[in-house]
Amino acid sequence: STVDTGRRGSGGNMGGAETELAGVYNFEWSGGKFEVHFRPGGYFFAPLYQADAHWTIEGDTVLIEWGKYGKYDLKIGSQGLELLTGHVRGAPDDWRKAVFVRHFSAAELLLFDSEWEFEWSGGSFPVEFRADGYNHFVCKKFPAHSHWSLTNETVSIHWGKYGNYELDIDPASKSASGGVSGNREDWRKARWIRHLELVQKTDCEHHH
Repeated sequence: STVDTGRRGSGGNMGGAETELAGVYNFEWSGGKFEVHFRPGGYFFAPLYQADAHWTIEGDTVLIEWGKYGKYDLKIGSQGLELLTGHVRGAPDDWRKAVFVRHFSAAELLLFDSEWEFEWSGGSFPVEFRADGYNHFVCKKFPAHSHWSLTNETVSIHWGKYGNYELDIDPASKSASGGVSGNREDWRKARWIRHLELVQKTDCEHHH
């Protein structure tokens, strides 16, 4: 299922554009195209090109700060937020384009910047799914350099020395169930607690 994050199109008032923009786009350039996410809260995520990245809107221009991958300015044109066209900042001939693909799913919106109670046979403890440019997974009780990814409604957790896990999210009940990757009989469960309002930046010296 999907959640409509706002009316799309070329409305004159850009006041709600930040909410409307949230979604998955194809990012195109002379070398091809690939998937990018304009996430709520101004996070910009590219599965193939992960970096500490953000987006904002100034007037009719979407500004992308993409860490080591550069800075880009994309205009909102006659097709509204369905099509963004622009270029590398300061280099108007080096064009870029972002074409709308889909809204975020209910599972994605539930997971972004959220805290969950993670449960196993030995007890339970809080964990966080960050919506930053690296998809960080944070557990203060069992810290490790960790990340998450989502395929349909199944979240995969790569928890460093603590192993890998897969859980199926049920957005309606705000819960998830699964287990160790490849051995779900070694069960794990999770229950959504809240969205994180102020997220402390996770320093990630592991990324290059």
